[in-house]
Amino acid sequence: MTGSTSVRRKRQANVPGGRTASPFKVKPTDEQRELLVLRAAAEGVSVPRLLIESTLNPQWRGEGPDAVMSRRQEALVALEQAADTRNLLLAIGRNINQIAKHVNSTDGELPEELSAALASVTRSCDEVTRRMRQVSSGRTAARSGAVTR
Repeated sequence: MTGSTSVRRKRQANVPGGRTASPFKVKPTDEQRELLVLRAAAEGVSVPRLLIESTLNPQWRGEGPDAVMSRRQEALVALEQAADTRNLLLAIGRNINQIAKHVNSTDGELPEELSAALASVTRSCDEVTRRMRQVSSGRTAARSGAVTR
């Protein structure tokens, strides 16, 4: 096939002694099948993997009819919003630094409230970064096959 890229299939890790249980047979309606296929495609996994993870892994569970939106999409939206917030905090921090530079050039004293504001912006930015990493690492752990109970 010219021009196509090879997509490696991601398989579940082998277990000692092999898998002895027989597979489950699931017979969804046409509508249910379509939703399962869409959700699995959005998550980048097979339908069987989606069924296993969404049942056994709390990070994959969704509730209500709107749960068809992929958890990956939700995480990406959250990360984007957090990045926007972090960028805003960084811009505020730069403005405070410019004000501090001006204050320092006039009398050499940095007002206490300006120093406290800068420290607050730094703490807020660190917290947003920590939460972004937490969301990102939570999805990585969910995809690694680790089942949390």
